[in-house]
This record gives sequence, structure tokens and C-alpha cells, in this order.
Amino acid sequence: MPKGRKGKKKHGGASADTITVRAGRFKLDMPMPRLPKWIGTPNLGANVSVYPRLNLDVPIAVGVVSVAAGAVAVVSNIDSSLIPNFATRFGATFKEFAIVGARFELRVVNTANAAGMVLTYIDENSNAAPTATAINYPHAEIPLTSTSADDRGSLHRVEWVARSYADLTWDAIGTSGIVGYLKTFASNAITGTGATTTATIMLTGAYSLCFRGFI
Repeated sequence: MPKGRKGKKKHGGASADTITVRAGRFKLDMPMPRLPKWIGTPNLGANVSVYPRLNLDVPIAVGVVSVAAGAVAVVSNIDSSLIPNFATRFGATFKEFAIVGARFELRVVNTANAAGMVLTYIDENSNAAPTATAINYPHAEIPLTSTSADDRGSLHRVEWVARSYADLTWDAIGTSGIVGYLKTFASNAITGTGATTTATIMLTGAYSLCFRGFI
């Protein structure tokens, strides 16, 4: 090893917050003993001036996107309103939050007179209903077929992660904290749906959230 450089130790993917004990096929995770931060002393360090900071992955509520007469133009805010009872569950503990990533799953659960497809994409800037210009955005294409029994055909994923400092702001728990918009679009002329095509698409997923500041 070159002089002055230290090698990095590998820990086999174990978290620094837990002790992992393995016995054959079984694994036991136990909390790691540690001393508390100095948060009640005459000298307050800068790294705990806003305390704590905690990362959580939280599921969103189940939503429904309906295609009628071969058309749909739906906007779903990427914000705290999609998390059931968000303010009640987290507002009693934390002061601020930030949505830093999202994963959405869209499943076609039933169709009638199936034809064409539905487009879904992320728009970070506008909450306007999607139009024919939806085809210009990077998008996931959801085919509308007569059967949705096979998840490989009916399940589609859309991901978003913060890539701008403007998306990485802290918001009060009582606010929505909008970071973008998930849009779903179909029309007879653009996506090949029929005038009698109907479909139901279920929307599920999860957010990556950061919290900070005790109440």
C-alpha cells in the first residue's frame, strides 16, 4: 500500500447502527451501544444545533387513475398529502421534513375495450394538466391489454430523486412540500386508445423522507 494512504475496511454491508449475528440461515440484528450526543451542555456544537436528522422510507396511500372514453389527464402532486395522516403521525415529533426521492408503481387492474396505452411521467415545474405534449417528456408507456394477470405486463415503475438544490429545502411539517408532479395522459389521437376504452390504474409507492428538529 502506498505510503500515507489508508485502506478502507469492509464490513460486509452491515449497518453502523446495528450488531448483526448470523447462525446458519438466520440473522439477528441488535441495536449498537453508543453514548448520546452532547445536546444538553454549556457548549452546543454546530453539528447538533438542529437535532435530530432522521431518514425514513414511508409508503404512500393507494390512488386510482381512471381512463374513460380512451382519455385521461391526471396530475398527482409529489408531496406530503399522499402520505396518510402525515401531520398527525410526524408533526408531534419533528418540525421539518424534505422529500428527497420517490418510487411509484402503477398497475393496470382492469380494462374494457382495451386499446393503445397510457403515458406517465414526472414534471418538476408545472401542475397544469398534461396534454398532447406529454409525448415529448421522458415517459413510461403502460399498454392497455385485455388481461392484466401478468405483473410483468401490468406493473410499471416511475422513479424521482432530487437533483437540484431547489428540491432540497426543508419544509414545516404542516405544509405540503411539493417537489414535482406525476402526470398520467392518454388520448385517442396520441396514444392509440379507442373511443370506448376504459381502464383502472392503481397508484402505489413510497417516499424517501428526511426529518429534522424535535418539537
